[in-house]
Amino acid sequence: MPATISSYSTATTVLPAQHLTQHISTRNDPAIRGQQMATIKPQKQHSNVVSFALSGQYDEQRPVLIDAYDPLRTISREQATTLVRRLAGAFEANSSVCLHLPNDITYPVLTLAILASRCRWTGTNTSYTKFELEHIFRTAQVSYVITRIEQLDNVEAAVQASGTNAEIIVFSDILCDHPEVKAGTLHEHTDCTSFARASMETSQKRTLHDLLQSHERSLAVALHQIDPKSIATLTSTSGTTGRPKMAARSHSALIHEALAIEDNNADKPYPIRRLINTPIFHAFSCPEMTINSLRLGFPVYFLPRFDRVRFPQLVAKYGITETFAPPPMLLALLNDPRSHPLLQSLQTVYTGGAPLSSSLRASFRAIFTVSATRAPLRIVQVWGMTEGGWYTTQKYPHDTDSDVPGSVGQALPGVEVRIDSDVAGTSVDLSYSHDDDRQDTTSRKSAVGELLIRSPQMMSEYFGDPDATARAFTHDGFLRTGDIGYLQRPRSALDRVHGWRRLTCKYSVPRGRKNHKLRKLRDKRPPSSVVLVDRAKDLIKVNGFQVAPAELEDALLLHPAVMDVGVVGFCPSASDLPERAPAATSSSTLLCTATPPSSLSSSSSSSSFLATPVLDQATASVSEHPVAFVVLHDRLSSSVALPDANELRSWLTQRLARYKVSRCEVRFVVSIPKSAAGKILRNNLRRVLEEEERDDQA
Repeated sequence: MPATISSYSTATTVLPAQHLTQHISTRNDPAIRGQQMATIKPQKQHSNVVSFALSGQYDEQRPVLIDAYDPLRTISREQATTLVRRLAGAFEANSSVCLHLPNDITYPVLTLAILASRCRWTGTNTSYTKFELEHIFRTAQVSYVITRIEQLDNVEAAVQASGTNAEIIVFSDILCDHPEVKAGTLHEHTDCTSFARASMETSQKRTLHDLLQSHERSLAVALHQIDPKSIATLTSTSGTTGRPKMAARSHSALIHEALAIEDNNADKPYPIRRLINTPIFHAFSCPEMTINSLRLGFPVYFLPRFDRVRFPQLVAKYGITETFAPPPMLLALLNDPRSHPLLQSLQTVYTGGAPLSSSLRASFRAIFTVSATRAPLRIVQVWGMTEGGWYTTQKYPHDTDSDVPGSVGQALPGVEVRIDSDVAGTSVDLSYSHDDDRQDTTSRKSAVGELLIRSPQMMSEYFGDPDATARAFTHDGFLRTGDIGYLQRPRSALDRVHGWRRLTCKYSVPRGRKNHKLRKLRDKRPPSSVVLVDRAKDLIKVNGFQVAPAELEDALLLHPAVMDVGVVGFCPSASDLPERAPAATSSSTLLCTATPPSSLSSSSSSSSFLATPVLDQATASVSEHPVAFVVLHDRLSSSVALPDANELRSWLTQRLARYKVSRCEVRFVVSIPKSAAGKILRNNLRRVLEEEERDDQA
């Protein structure tokens, strides 16, 4: 039976060891009880995301959404409400509307206007190819696409290929008085009178200003017609297990999530000013950038994308105290010493979208000075999925230093986490996360297995794909995440009470006066933390053992010469490899060698291997082996020699079990392909290996 942690469960339950079931009680905790009430009560007042997002209790004329490149270009809640009202009803009800746009302060307004029209919103990356857009347009049944004029050719081709006959609406800056459309981004410091008139005259397409002029109605009337269970968003999955699917989430689900993730902002000892450059259409960014930014009212500066030079400059310029950054962004800033003095105003960094190694976390925090007036930087990890948004985090004033090592936080209110040990369980050798477990005196751990989630903020379905929806859920409504991990609870006073082991084999603390103190201690126990190990589908099967890529990556990143790394499993002679869809476009370029090149230029366009490492051919055909793609630092100190593949394997052997390293292949590359959210595109790495194998067989 699986292990479960629920923010709604009523009693502490740890069944006998063979069942490994764990429930953590929170009903009697006033703080948690208040969060539960907050999760449900506002839904009676706000049946839709639009009214909820625009319900903030602050000065409605205060600028909230701010263009980081042009701080005079802002949007207040009053302006946002007016624009949403003027755009509500501009789209036919029950349609899917795609925003194919970069980050911009008008993006949240357009999203809310789409929802106010009783339509479904979906967002796409502006770097997507025609092939990728075609699939999303068809799967989401898109009826309208809003895009910039420079994207027209690509979007028109994708619409035609998808057969959706979607109307393409050209973006115009609705903060300007005139319906003028600029070529290029909104952040090139051009005023509202510079635009591409000739292109607009030939395109003969409607602009956003056309929608503003033709529709203005009572917003309250429009919102009253929205069913809280109707689909609000269609978000594209990463496509790591096949073609991307569209996860459909309701208004009710998004409101639950926004309330659950709200931090204790009023208690923070610093003013909240955020600079955000993560993709707004991604599940990591969307709730904060689209909903909570307008609802909570603190200033949020928008960047279209991450710029390693401009980002730290803007942090210093605006005195930014909080930001959202996937691990690759932290790594880029860490490797640029010139940015370190400019980042000192940061107090909290939310990170997610990809695993954060303990070494990167420690190294990034070390660049910040600590004084009597400045607390250590808080790096708050977030775990979630496109299918359900945020699941866990560490809320202020949670001390991230005292949390379980490797933890991604505690389950949010309303979120239940179950461990399915049948998926991985004891068959996964994870000694790095279970070291000295028998001598552990600080915490209690569950079994290792696939993490299953159940909460009111989960998706309703994979849009238009009932078979995939059925496979995604268990019979009792838990969503299969595909992530491998375990639950770990810090020890408390109750653990020191005589008879703890006997009590943990009961469903709850027995009633009676003698057990009154035990029940009080039970209710004060700290909640369990979720510790991630790896993705189930990414586990590498080496001679019957399963190896987690993240374990090898974390160990390699400890080497002073290694800047970045991605590990995949590969079976050279496998003939039954699953067919994979073309990968998401990436600016990353692979240049692989068996020995470290003297200089690897990031501008290189080569994707072919220059050499093939030696493998154990006797076992290559019957087992996978790990392949580590390694990026070395551009500038190494005189005390650090350039390592070769053998040295890195020796480095791993000193830290990990022999079977995990003995057949590990090391390849040097100029960069690791990653998604917009910072996830390693392991399919891209596998595809390079498959193409090389086909070339060798030809």
